[in-house]
Amino acid sequence: MDDDFAALVANARTQIGSCSEPAELLHSTTDALEIARLAGLPPIDYERDREEAAKRLGCRVSVLDALVKAAQPAAEPATGRGIKLREVTPWHQPVQLGELLDDIARAIGRHVILPPGAATALALWCAHTWVYPRFEHTPRLAIRSPTKRCGKSTLLEVVEALVHRPMQSGSISASGAFRIVETLSPVTLLLDETDSFLAKNDELRGVLNSGFQRSGHVVRTQEIKGEHQPVQFATFAPVAFAGIGQLPDTLEDRSVPIVLQRKGTGETVERMRAPGARAHLAELAAKLARWAKDAGPTLGTDPTMPPELNDREQDICVPLLAIADQAGGAWPKLAREALAGLFGR
Repeated sequence: MDDDFAALVANARTQIGSCSEPAELLHSTTDALEIARLAGLPPIDYERDREEAAKRLGCRVSVLDALVKAAQPAAEPATGRGIKLREVTPWHQPVQLGELLDDIARAIGRHVILPPGAATALALWCAHTWVYPRFEHTPRLAIRSPTKRCGKSTLLEVVEALVHRPMQSGSISASGAFRIVETLSPVTLLLDETDSFLAKNDELRGVLNSGFQRSGHVVRTQEIKGEHQPVQFATFAPVAFAGIGQLPDTLEDRSVPIVLQRKGTGETVERMRAPGARAHLAELAAKLARWAKDAGPTLGTDPTMPPELNDREQDICVPLLAIADQAGGAWPKLAREALAGLFGR
């Protein structure tokens, strides 16, 4: 046996030794070499060869899988960072919801030039992220514009400061989305630059569509004790999108539309870097946390709907109008007019 061959066999035996149960099956250097060969195959080639290879080695396919897995080099350590969502300490005293929504709408309008009714809808949408598990649907928020430099990313940044447990990303995979929701809920997904990755990703769109409804799930196979088993992942969570152009139809149909334009001559906004801007938004988030703790459990779930809205638009509006009704004062009428206007009714 030459040095290269001996090294290959020794390496295979060393790595396979970590697999305690089936390692004794390797009775010869030929077996060890075959396992080493299989461990080096691309996944698709191994899948094609595994049944015949198991027959040649005289073992079950599941045992062969364990041997090959043990012989494969250890995976490179992940270079990304784990996800830790922001937690907010509730405000130290009870809050009046109507006044809080007024403050939120004004704060949002200081940072972005908005179309009529948008500040009202945005305040309600941010509030609903703190109580969305009470409802059957969680409306998507579609922040879009016909071109760049209209304030989409800025608005998403303001929204991030106000919502419950935000997770912002400029790109996400389908598996990333449903695993985040399954493991980190309650969570609010904020997806920027969606025009660059969403339209051509059918699987991701399916995940985000299903998460509009409380019962939304996806099913995937996952290895459990050496066997691939079907498992279910929840997808129900608030999602906001920011991008150029319209969302794919199925997502647009589940969204509150906020269409931004570039600032006109003489229009000004306050930058997020302005002194005290972030601190003020953090205070508003703390007040939302206190409201959700105190009054969230008493929210109604069947508010009266504007008759001009279609069935899907009514599903979208339920959480927002329930919050507006609890706020009282001008908010019930203001919310219904704002949402009807944004939907073009």
